[in-house]
Amino acid sequence: MYSFNTPLFEAPDAYYHFAVIEHIARTGERPPREQPTLSDAWQQATYHAPLYYFIAAALVAPVDTSDFPLEFRRNWHGQIGEPHTRDNHNFVAYVPTDWHKTALAVRIVQFFSMVLGGLTLISIYILARGITATKPGIALLAVLIVMLNPQFIYMSGMVNNDNLVTTLTIAAMALLIWIIRHRATWRSVGLLSLLLAMNALAKASGMLLYPVIVLGLVYVGWRDKWRWRQWLGYATLGFVLWATIASWWYIQNLSEGAEVTNIDRMIAVVGGRSGPIDIWADFRGLYYSFWGLFGWYNIIAPMDFYRWTLILMGFAGIGLLIGSFRTLRHILPTRDNSVIVGLLLVQAFIIIVSWYDYVHRVVSGQGRLWFPLLGGLACAMAYGLKVWRPKWLAVPLLGGMAAATIGFPALLIAPTFATPSQVPIDEWTPPTNAASFWVREPWEDQACLRLWVSPPEWNQSEKVVRLNIAWETRCPVSGYWSQFLHLTDPALETCQPGDTRHILAQYDSMPAGGNLPLPAFQVGYVVEDTVSLDVPDTLDLSHQWVLQTGLYDASGTFIRTVIESDTAHPAITVNQCAANAVNIRME
Repeated sequence: MYSFNTPLFEAPDAYYHFAVIEHIARTGERPPREQPTLSDAWQQATYHAPLYYFIAAALVAPVDTSDFPLEFRRNWHGQIGEPHTRDNHNFVAYVPTDWHKTALAVRIVQFFSMVLGGLTLISIYILARGITATKPGIALLAVLIVMLNPQFIYMSGMVNNDNLVTTLTIAAMALLIWIIRHRATWRSVGLLSLLLAMNALAKASGMLLYPVIVLGLVYVGWRDKWRWRQWLGYATLGFVLWATIASWWYIQNLSEGAEVTNIDRMIAVVGGRSGPIDIWADFRGLYYSFWGLFGWYNIIAPMDFYRWTLILMGFAGIGLLIGSFRTLRHILPTRDNSVIVGLLLVQAFIIIVSWYDYVHRVVSGQGRLWFPLLGGLACAMAYGLKVWRPKWLAVPLLGGMAAATIGFPALLIAPTFATPSQVPIDEWTPPTNAASFWVREPWEDQACLRLWVSPPEWNQSEKVVRLNIAWETRCPVSGYWSQFLHLTDPALETCQPGDTRHILAQYDSMPAGGNLPLPAFQVGYVVEDTVSLDVPDTLDLSHQWVLQTGLYDASGTFIRTVIESDTAHPAITVNQCAANAVNIRME
């Protein structure tokens, strides 16, 4: 549901991750590891550990991806990480296409992520059964709790390497608990070592699991009185698998003068944190993005949803304390149980400390970085919910989560990326008070667009100006042009290049709030749109102001406009300083 209601690359870093996958699939090599330029589609993802990319590249290698990235241009007005903006939530400007070429390749990688999500749920069940061996109902409830986390379901259908790290981490913890419950064998330790080595090559954060696994195996060795050959053999097996599978990537980082995890080079691309740290704001961002913050961190759920999750966690937490107290009153936990709980707490401590260090270096909440803790967290919540009597008390809370998880794709995500309808020209009537102008792309001999502009609607109490426009498409448009809307003071306009003192407020966007770039306009159809501009509070309402609108390339190449004479609308004219701008006098 989530992946089909979300455009291809509208998940954190999905565009960058796929760029690495596409480059490997097409060339057989990883992208260059030099500092990426703005035109390099992979950006900081070239510095990530590559296992997820290798597997995904093998899956999409037979697919023709020659249209990437040319047909998937960046939306340079995208409000990334800004959940309270009214538009431009999309990172990419999309032209509708069928499932072929890049679109097909992305869907294949998304399906791979879905498989990883399913394996994560299976691993959580196995882990929970290992923690609460005599209570299978808790394991099923733990899986249900994770399935009712909208953010987990959302990310499990997206192109993101954290999906592989989450799967491998929880699977390794489940296997470790199985070893503690039973005993170590060459097969189980070998499989555990393989999972760890793969995790280390999936992402640098996969290395965080090694201390937990080592502590667990040391306990098993002490408890079962391993001989020195077992100690040496198991240690050698683990080291050899790590050295064979993952070590080369870390050695390469060091040989290139970077930190062993490449974090310094990633920060050089995305930008480090500057200014004071607001740890509560970071925790708030973490909490939102753990439960449900969609798009590129810019589609926020209703606040009541987050309050609901707090109630659910509080209800489960109180139940966990009550249940633990009741159990400890009658019987002390076994040594194995104590060690398992201790290992889960150590894992949580390591991940939290690592996250805290990370957010001190980069402005990033990223709740998915805590997803490797989902197994233990879901098991604890399930145990806490099971304690309450009568048992149906938890049903309304889980039912609310189910309603949100099912409803968000259609009610929250899809409307955000919805495009306006395109009306056939012969079925559309221009507004009676609108002026029209022909717009021609610089490389074309004829104008393909006709821009209809109506007098602006000025709500002085809201300090907002709304301009109703319509785009009439007569032939194909190839440029990904942006529209500007400026509130100007004509008395300050000098026609000197670079002099922008006359611009008092501005708004820039591709049509339809970024959701419908001009190449997506159908020939013979009309697209109606409304552009809004916030007016400064200090604006003198008694003065004569002028709106300016037109098209330009976000890289700075201005489009030329060809104007059709329209003497019936003296308030809407061509700008004298720039032929690509239309002046609208505000009455």
